[in-house]
Amino acid sequence: MISVDYSSKNLTTFLQKLEVNKRTIYHLNESQKMPLLESVNVQLMSYLQTLLDNLINPAILLIQNSVQLF
Repeated sequence: MISVDYSSKNLTTFLQKLEVNKRTIYHLNESQKMPLLESVNVQLMSYLQTLLDNLINPAILLIQNSVQLF
């Protein structure tokens, strides 16, 4: 049987490791002058929102209205 220790000490250690890993990733991005992934992510989300607003939502409304006619 597998036992899992949910003690607060283990949780704190786990969260600290996550924070260190996060800082390491940010440091690598800065030191290697990689493109800002966050900026790319924001641009992609903006594009997807525009696509949703201009194409997908009107298509859904058109389908719903067509179904109501029958």
